[in-house]
Amino acid sequence: MSPRHKNGELRFVHPYKQLNPGDDIIVQIVNAHHESGAFIKTFVAKHQKWLVCRQIAHDAEVKYPVQQVTSVHKVLNTNELFNV
Repeated sequence: MSPRHKNGELRFVHPYKQLNPGDDIIVQIVNAHHESGAFIKTFVAKHQKWLVCRQIAHDAEVKYPVQQVTSVHKVLNTNELFNV
């Protein structure tokens, strides 16, 4: 996730901010085995069946089935955090 998100650094999120391609997001999922996870990714698009993201650490596309996504939260940048 480096250099944008280093281990141990705080990130502030907002569950209702509109997502735009290129925004960093936290994706929470529950898979078919009822295991949950949360990941920080870059938002690409949301389609009827897929949430499409990009990896931050290396350039690769990731697709999550929409039915497994429990929430998506936008990671706020400094200007959004301080309402500038």
